[in-house]
Amino acid sequence: MIFDLDDTLVNSQSAWHRGFGEIIVDLWDKYPMINDYESPEAIYEGPIRQGIVEAQKFSSNSEWSDTYIVSAFKDFFGNDLGLSEKECMDLVLKYKIAWPKYLTLFDDVQDIIEYCFGKIPLGIITNGLIQDQNLKLDIVIGERKLRDYFDVCLISEEMNMAKPCEEIFKRACSVLRVEANNVMFVGDNPYDDVEGANNAGMISVWLNRPTNRFAGPSRANYEIESLGGLWNIN
Repeated sequence: MIFDLDDTLVNSQSAWHRGFGEIIVDLWDKYPMINDYESPEAIYEGPIRQGIVEAQKFSSNSEWSDTYIVSAFKDFFGNDLGLSEKECMDLVLKYKIAWPKYLTLFDDVQDIIEYCFGKIPLGIITNGLIQDQNLKLDIVIGERKLRDYFDVCLISEEMNMAKPCEEIFKRACSVLRVEANNVMFVGDNPYDDVEGANNAGMISVWLNRPTNRFAGPSRANYEIESLGGLWNIN
């Protein structure tokens, strides 16, 4: 069984929101416009997310880059709120320090991972920067780091290929010495995870948590709302 990492095993979205909330706490009283938003999460999922998406559209590389955050922060805090470029960059640096402090695993992760550990080959395939993804893989679960439960952990930046490229899925299967059609891949993204797994000939499972920011549709072989749903897949 192979898993995605962000918002499948690790609650990255919550960490991004909480880290963002930490760095803008002093701005609420200084900039009245910010009070048009209900919460830091509303800002992050509104103008910040939109700025990230727009920056990605103009990039020739599908891989994540911190330049997307820089662009989004400059657009919102600079153009909309009137902060200087230095103030925007200071916020970017604070954010990069803040969000990792809030990284946690979902409550349903430990039972599944500990049950599977030692019984079946386990892997992780994750898109992202090596430095960021290693912080997540080092989260402690039980008596081990998360990475220690897995036979292979592939990070897109390190592999120079990213989901949904089927080659990264096939590479994981090769390391695990299993045939793709016998491997279940679990992820929250209906494109990167589900389509990628499907194209590689794997059994795709769409983890559509209630907090999932990907609306679908999905052509997954199975759909579950929590990792506990894996118990019901034959």
